[in-house]
Amino acid sequence: MSRVFSEGEVADVKDITQLYLQAKALILYAEEIDVQNKSNLQIINELRNAFDHFMRVLHRKLIPGTPFIKSKEEEGEDEEEDGNESCDEEGYHKGQLDKAKGHIYRAAFDALDGTVLTLKSKVEEELRGFPIEIIKEIYPDYYNVKRKLNELVNNVSSHREKKDIGGDTGTGEIFDNYVADIESPKIVHENILSDGPLLVERLKEYKQNKRRPWAIAIIAGIIGSTIGGLLVYFIINNYTKNEQSASPNISKQSTLSTP
Repeated sequence: MSRVFSEGEVADVKDITQLYLQAKALILYAEEIDVQNKSNLQIINELRNAFDHFMRVLHRKLIPGTPFIKSKEEEGEDEEEDGNESCDEEGYHKGQLDKAKGHIYRAAFDALDGTVLTLKSKVEEELRGFPIEIIKEIYPDYYNVKRKLNELVNNVSSHREKKDIGGDTGTGEIFDNYVADIESPKIVHENILSDGPLLVERLKEYKQNKRRPWAIAIIAGIIGSTIGGLLVYFIINNYTKNEQSASPNISKQSTLSTP
């Protein structure tokens, strides 16, 4: 490769290949967890554009003297910068490699954006129906993850504005931070999938414990009513017996007092 590319170009090509492999892994993950399990056309378009820029460099390297290729996106750029015939070879190659790198960044960003939206939807859907007490018991860090997901979702619309097609160091830093931020929600989602039986078991116990006070109250009420009824019965029965035993004495006294 050193015979074809300069030392600086070799470094750029290595960066592009490493970035592509990282972007590919992110894209595959985004497609895997997507509800509809389909590819993103915008991502495919970005990769196609990256491939196009890279092929232009190879074309000039492998077939020296061929005309510079100018794309529609370069129509408004300065002639010396966009790589027409007045541009030097090294500047043209550098510009095309930077653009290829920038398109791969965009594809990776689009994959991350899709992943964030899908993860938020899936986490909410899979935990729907479980009381917050159970969620906090199994996932103590749940609220922090939820807050991070909400922040990432809110930032999705602004990411494209910050993405520089030139693939500069600023873009790389934003990208690295984005990749790091999404790791925690990914782990939580994977844990939720693996903890399905545990969540169901905790929900069963939760419902049983929640019903227990009501059952105790009902049983206590029944027992109380029964005891109360028995007490009333014994009181009335005892009172009736006393009345009956007192009635003959009253009659006897009335008879003796008659002249």
